[in-house]
Amino acid sequence: MGIPELPTDNLYKFMATFGFLIAVLSFGYLVVNFSAQAEMIARLEVESVANERIFVVERDALNRRTEQLAEATSSLRAETTEMVSRLNEDPASISAQDYDDVASRTFKIESDLELLLQDHAAFIIQTEERGAPHKQALAALSTQVGLWRWLSLALLITGFAGSTLSWWGFKLWYRRVQVHQDAILARQAKSPV
Repeated sequence: MGIPELPTDNLYKFMATFGFLIAVLSFGYLVVNFSAQAEMIARLEVESVANERIFVVERDALNRRTEQLAEATSSLRAETTEMVSRLNEDPASISAQDYDDVASRTFKIESDLELLLQDHAAFIIQTEERGAPHKQALAALSTQVGLWRWLSLALLITGFAGSTLSWWGFKLWYRRVQVHQDAILARQAKSPV
C-alpha cells in the first residue's frame, strides 16, 4: 500500500484536499507548539519554586547567624559599658583577667562579623549565579513568546485560509461536478442495458 496521491483530475477536488491538508497541518503545528510552550513554562515554574525554597532556607540560616551575632554584640557592649563605669569609679576593681576576657570576646565577635560579611557576599554571589541560568531561560522564553505570537497568528490565518479553501473546493466540486455526475449515474441506472 503506497502513499495516496492528491486528486488532480479535478481542480475542485484538488482545492478541497489541499485546503484540508493546509488546515490540518497548520492547526496541528499550532497545538504542538502550544504544548511545547506550556511544558517549558511549567519546567521554569518548577525550577523557580525550587530555587526560591533554597534561597529562603539559606537566607533564614544567614539571618539566624546575624541575630546571634547581634545578641553577642549587645551583650559585649553592655559588659564593656559596665566595665568602663567600674573603671571610672575604681580603677583597681578591674583585673587583667576581666580585661583580657572582654578583649578576646571582642576579637571573636569582630572575626565572626567579618566571616558573616563574607558569607553574605558569598550568598549574594551564589544567588546571582543560581539565578543566571533561570534569567537566561526566562529571556529565551520571552523571545520565544514574542515569536510564538506571530507564528500562532500566521498559523491561525493559514489554518482558516486552508479551511476556507477546502470548504470552497468541496462546495464547488459538489455544485459544478458532482451534481452532473450523479445525474449521469441516475440516467445510467434507469436505462436498460
